[in-house]
Amino acid sequence: MKMHFYFVNSVSKMISWSAVVGLAFTCSTFGQSRPADFGNQWVKTHAFTLGGWNGSRDKFNYPQFQGAGLNTPTDGLPALPTHVFFAATDIGPTGYAGGDTGQALNEHITEYPNRAAWIAYDEPSRYQMDGVGRVVSQLKQVEANKLIYTNAFPSTSSDQLWGFDNPAPNPGYTYSQYLDDMMAVVQPDVLMYDYYPFYGDGSAFYNGYLDNMMTVRAKAQQYNVPYFGHVQANNIGGSHYLPTATELRAQLFSQLTAGYKGIFYWTYEAIHEPEALINENGLPSALYPIAAAANAEIARLGPTLVHLESTDVRYIAGSVSTPFGLQSWSSGAGFDPHILSIFSSNSANGLIGFFRDEDDQPYFMLTNLNNERDASEASMEGRFTLVFDSSIDEIYRLNRSTGQIDMISLTNHILINYTLLGGHGDLFNYSGVFAGVAVPEPSMGLLGTGGLLICGLIRRKH
Repeated sequence: MKMHFYFVNSVSKMISWSAVVGLAFTCSTFGQSRPADFGNQWVKTHAFTLGGWNGSRDKFNYPQFQGAGLNTPTDGLPALPTHVFFAATDIGPTGYAGGDTGQALNEHITEYPNRAAWIAYDEPSRYQMDGVGRVVSQLKQVEANKLIYTNAFPSTSSDQLWGFDNPAPNPGYTYSQYLDDMMAVVQPDVLMYDYYPFYGDGSAFYNGYLDNMMTVRAKAQQYNVPYFGHVQANNIGGSHYLPTATELRAQLFSQLTAGYKGIFYWTYEAIHEPEALINENGLPSALYPIAAAANAEIARLGPTLVHLESTDVRYIAGSVSTPFGLQSWSSGAGFDPHILSIFSSNSANGLIGFFRDEDDQPYFMLTNLNNERDASEASMEGRFTLVFDSSIDEIYRLNRSTGQIDMISLTNHILINYTLLGGHGDLFNYSGVFAGVAVPEPSMGLLGTGGLLICGLIRRKH
């Protein structure tokens, strides 16, 4: 992604904050001192972030945006909980040069009174990070209760882009070093990146996308910050194509399975391209209803997902061998004490993610990665068999279609041929108690019988 909705003239000195501090800020949520794990606290106290990059506010249709299942615009109406995109030109190692960034920031603050977060710049090179880092640092001081982050390059970018692009590239500069510098120099509350795998007549989903997804996950966990990603939802100026249903879902549910706490659509509106979720005529594209259905499912899983810590992600090889950047599933992966075997009876490619909640209860998410251009979700279905140890007679699923908790009885401790359509995934645990999901209390009149059933459904087993 490379697009700036606001181009702020560069500044000769770092932000003149006297005018900014004069505005009314509410920093009481986390006090005057931001905790080191601010980003992790923030995601647990907000809905799962489903964002969409939108272009012109004068034609922005918020009901239509909500209809797509999205909750976070980058340039919404003043009353919306926007993640304000704050960009600038001519960023160098000493910051901005020329102009008045303080005034520009003030204008944004006035313009977005209900802002929830700031996205400070997009895809900074290493050469630009020092300047972006200064802006992020100052934003953290005056907007102490707001999430503040930026967006990193993907691993596909050249040395000129994610190395030193001025005055010369640095061919020895690695993507891992780039992400380390992002965290050390810019110090965002969230590590976010973009990667768009569907291009021309090809796909880099297995060969590149999954590796980058796992690299960002590992780096974010190293620095103890949550991580956000993007999904490709337009044709990127003609070099890529508008994904189909299985391709969109495979992007979304692979990131959920890997523990991502926020996902942005690039883009919601057609900005440089004729098609996105909303096409150049302001009408929903063929991808809009597909995204709306998938996002509604994610919103039902979200109250639990924001409370889970990803402990491991493993690949279940089917027609495609284990991609670079992933490990094949093996017994004990993710410190899960119960799964003895996993395989696909129809050679589907799967991803399984392991999690723990704040009470140290284990979860796992199983996703069918099968995706193909123009293939239907049904034609890409995967059938997976999971063998559990003798202590497990049933497992529980947070139903992404209803938001209810389903108990699934096993046959001799085996879940046989569990079917997932192409790109779909489900979240399970062993206790029937899902973090963030209220368990209804039985009425007094049912305590003699129904109460026992409820107690049985919510007992913990681990």
